[in-house]
Amino acid sequence: MDAAREQGENRDDQVCASDHDRAVPGNGSGPRSARSGVRAIGERRVGPGRDGARDEPPTARRFTDRILSQCRRLQELLDDLLTLSRMEGVAPPLEREPVDLHAVIRHSVDLLAPAARDKQVAIRVEEEPVPPLFGDADGLERLLLNLLDNAIKYNRPEGEVTLRLSQCGGEAVLEVSDTGIGIPPESMPRIFERFYRVDKGRAREEGGTGLGLAIVKHIIERHRGSLDIRSTIGVGTSVVVQLPAAA
Repeated sequence: MDAAREQGENRDDQVCASDHDRAVPGNGSGPRSARSGVRAIGERRVGPGRDGARDEPPTARRFTDRILSQCRRLQELLDDLLTLSRMEGVAPPLEREPVDLHAVIRHSVDLLAPAARDKQVAIRVEEEPVPPLFGDADGLERLLLNLLDNAIKYNRPEGEVTLRLSQCGGEAVLEVSDTGIGIPPESMPRIFERFYRVDKGRAREEGGTGLGLAIVKHIIERHRGSLDIRSTIGVGTSVVVQLPAAA
């Protein structure tokens, strides 16, 4: 029975690898198959309903949990690489639609609320009435999620993230401020580079791919917007994004 079960799991691993291959640019599908494939190997051993996982000793369980954690990191890296690859290639015209930035903010904050609680970071939202923006709804949500995620990860316990939405002339203004560790002046010119980390040790501890700000920059450029970052070591960072009403 054990031999048959192991044979079945090995066959599943091959299917997962095949899913991963198909997610590589030029090979077919996209990040969705990579998400299902790269996680399945770890989840099969530690996920719900696995009798074997309950019978494993604590050391083996910790080992498999670590494998699953690394699978998630690989999944995030692959997703971000695919996103950035598409943006840096010959991008199709921006698909514009009315985007309610207030709704984008609510959804983004809801998604990251558990991470903020885990880090003991409070999220405060300050909004002025802003009309819908014509742009890419998914891209704008990705932009905001990346900025909020950084503000939470590189904050201090019992710190705060403030998200402001306002209007200036014909532009919507998004500002994400935190009370975190800050960015050294010598690092500011490089923060939009692929894989650049200001604090490599903390970045390894917190996870992430090192591609978040590079993606943010491309999304803003696609919307013909602008970005300004101000940061003070030990005080925090403020990122201001201005987006024209018509991208």
